[in-house]
Amino acid sequence: MEISTLCGVDACAIIYRSNELQPEVWPSHSGVQSVLYKFLTFPPLEQSRKMFDQQSFLKQRIVKAQDQLQKKKIRNQNEMMSLFMFNCLNTGFVNDNINLQIAKDLLSVIDRNLNDLDRKITRDQHQ
Repeated sequence: MEISTLCGVDACAIIYRSNELQPEVWPSHSGVQSVLYKFLTFPPLEQSRKMFDQQSFLKQRIVKAQDQLQKKKIRNQNEMMSLFMFNCLNTGFVNDNINLQIAKDLLSVIDRNLNDLDRKITRDQHQ
């Protein structure tokens, strides 16, 4: 009932228990028949458009979690580079205990920005 109310959709439930011969239905037998009839009158493509089995649902969740992890890794990398740059500017020198990967990432970002600037300068000179 909550799914039907919250999502604004027609819904029904058929629950089979191992120790009972007849399934439990919600909202009623006629309500279940009505929902199933509406569903079965849709074209097959429309019927399966939003269907999920457990495996496809979990695959989708894994992909979403991997995307979130990648975004957090990038954000963490940017934060570490910012902290590294702040420490360099604040102290006036590069700390000997720096993480080499952070330094390499920072150099990569600097190189990419310099190349972008060179392309823009070249483009503006031609215009």
